[in-house]
Parts: sequence; C-alpha cells; structure tokens
Amino acid sequence: MSATFDCMKEKTFNIYKKIYPNAKLKNLGRKRQQVIVDYLNGSEEKEGSHTLKETAAWLRTEGIETSASSVSAFRTWFLRRARMEANQAAALDRIREDRKKGMFKTLAEEKEAGQIYFNHCAVEQEDVNMWVLMQRLDLARRQQDLDARKIKLLEERQAKTKEAVQEVKMTPEEKEERIRQIMGLE
Repeated sequence: MSATFDCMKEKTFNIYKKIYPNAKLKNLGRKRQQVIVDYLNGSEEKEGSHTLKETAAWLRTEGIETSASSVSAFRTWFLRRARMEANQAAALDRIREDRKKGMFKTLAEEKEAGQIYFNHCAVEQEDVNMWVLMQRLDLARRQQDLDARKIKLLEERQAKTKEAVQEVKMTPEEKEERIRQIMGLE
C-alpha cells in the first residue's frame, strides 16, 4: 500500500478512554468544548471560522494556555467523539426498533446487524478511521468466538481423555490408543 492513513498509525479510538488530567481542552465541560469547536468552525454567534492559531490566541485571552497543535488535536478528538456518540445512539435506536419488529431471533443476529449498521455509517460518511475501528472490533469479536470454541473443544477432549483413563475394563494399550483417537493423532 503506497498511502499511509492516520488510522493505521493511531491506536484504537475509544470515546470512553480516561482523559489525562493535563489535557486542558478535553477536561473542559461539554458546553465549553462545543463553544471552542463553534469558534473554530464558525457559527451564527461568531463571524466566520477561525484558524488554529487564532483559536489558540483567543483561548489564551480566556485564560486557557494552549497551542495551535493542541487545538487541532482537540478538534479531531471532539468531532470524532461526537460522531461516534451519534452513530452509537442511532444504531441502538435502530436495533431497538428492529427488535420490536421481531427481526432478531438470537443475540448473534442482533450483533451482526449492529456491525453492519456501523460499517454502513462509516462508509457513508467516508470515515476511514471509523471503518478501520469497526473492522478491528469485528476481528476481535471473531477471535473471541474462535477462542471460546477452542476452549470448549479442549474441555470436551479433556473429559473424554479422563473418561478413557478411568476406564477399568481397558488395557493400558487400549487406553493409549483411545487417547490417541480422542486427540486426533490417529
């Protein structure tokens, strides 16, 4: 791949991740954060959008020491968090509606529908980071399911092996042969 996307360099984005105490902008109240983003992007109350440097200077006049790069990182974080929260709320609403309609018979079907919906949102919004995150989550879920199946198989083999070892009527050679069969060595 010739192009490197930011999402490939970053760790998974988690909106619920603990925010460091020294992250001044991220630790402000939600309304104050929205005011900063509105100032950057321009809103009805403020005339036009402002550059990162202008926003950092404005924040200094408000008593918040920060840099243009911190403002940039904050805006990215804030908008991504807002988008993920909106997507999550929409997905939960959609799943509730579909559940009422009886569209899901199992929890697995419900999870699959949620995954499809989130993937669709990411593609629709052309959000590469979101799409990569959804693929990572899906891969992690599938790995968990695979691990659970492996554990179940191992437990079944262990129970059968224990049963074969405790079988009184079998000779040691027959027990060994039975254990080889259980383990798939024959």
